[in-house]
Amino acid sequence: MTKTWLTKKGIPFETIDATADENVADSIRAIAEADGMTGRPTMPYVQYSAGDPETDFHWFGFIPANLEKYATTITEQKAA
Repeated sequence: MTKTWLTKKGIPFETIDATADENVADSIRAIAEADGMTGRPTMPYVQYSAGDPETDFHWFGFIPANLEKYATTITEQKAA
């Protein structure tokens, strides 16, 4: 649903298949654990980055409010 939402809004994104790369899967598990999640993380893992690691933000799962807030903001910044 996240990919569909982004595509409908015309927002570019990169898909990385965690099932195809064990290092990526391990990284996602470590992030989930650091966030206090127990068990298997809810997918997708979404990372918002405006190019500054200090302001990078992430979440797990389809959360339209976060997509609206962060994905639209980054698109508007690029258009300006």
